[in-house]
Amino acid sequence: MRRHKKKKKSTTINNLNDDVLIIIFKYLSFSQRLLMERVCVRWSIIAQQSWGGVTTMKIDNNQIYGMSKDFHSEELKTVFNTLLMRCGRHLNTLTITNSIIDSSILPIIRFNCCHLTQVDLIFKTNAIEHFVKPFGKMKKLKSCKITNVKSLFARDCLISLPNGIETIHMEVPNSLITFSSRLLLSSLSSVFIKFNSLRSLTLRGYRFSGLLINAISQCQTLTFVDLQNSVIEKIDDLSNLTNLKYLNVSKVERITNSFLILVADKCKKLEYLDVSYCKRVNDDGVKEIIKHCLNLEQLKIAWTSVTSGVIISAVNLTKYRRGCPILHLYPGKRNTY
Repeated sequence: MRRHKKKKKSTTINNLNDDVLIIIFKYLSFSQRLLMERVCVRWSIIAQQSWGGVTTMKIDNNQIYGMSKDFHSEELKTVFNTLLMRCGRHLNTLTITNSIIDSSILPIIRFNCCHLTQVDLIFKTNAIEHFVKPFGKMKKLKSCKITNVKSLFARDCLISLPNGIETIHMEVPNSLITFSSRLLLSSLSSVFIKFNSLRSLTLRGYRFSGLLINAISQCQTLTFVDLQNSVIEKIDDLSNLTNLKYLNVSKVERITNSFLILVADKCKKLEYLDVSYCKRVNDDGVKEIIKHCLNLEQLKIAWTSVTSGVIISAVNLTKYRRGCPILHLYPGKRNTY
């Protein structure tokens, strides 16, 4: 009698159970995972379940280049929207820095990404209708960075931030700075008073009223302040931030020696100071900073009215320091020597 050989059953990927397929799909790129949803109903469900472990998403030009191999350029915006709808509720960090996505994605972020703790956005273009309470649902948000945002939109962003925000970074590129883009309303003063954990504040290229600067100066948790290229009224109030370690006021026209003397007297913890392009600053103010800010490590004075005498003074004032950091002085090319 002939022996019948048992036929081996062919094994395909569809023989794997759902849990194993989810693990496999997690090794795929974002765009490949979206393509898996088009295979069949089962794979569509499994692919959507595979987003559960995604807590960090970074979309930059390299990511776009990778996606462009799988999708047409006109599909990319829709793809990004789908990505956020799939994994937004799991994300705690979102970074979007590319040349395609505009502010129209903000409402999608607001609706889908309520558990974010850190967001970093750069938009090619902005529209006012996209900035309606953009971060209103993100109660856990600790760090917010947005580049290329005009003052009107910056105001709406600041108002919607939670009380526990720790880092704020917003700026207007030099190419977009106009009088209207610089205007920050004094009504924002009540917003800064509510920030009870704010440690780092960067607002570049805006215009600050005296009331707003006064409110910022009351945030005693601040250790990092960067107001480069801004127009500031009542600049002296900033010296009340006694816990400051980093201060950048380069290209701020109203910076004078009197301000530096106040900073030297009150901000003893200062480690970094940039007053570059502040033409009203001369030797008198800089000498006071060097003399009294014993923790100062970096002092940038390029394109000011400081002379070579301040370098000699810096050597004499710091050579007997003990247990203090070395001071690095950056005089630049335009100073008068």
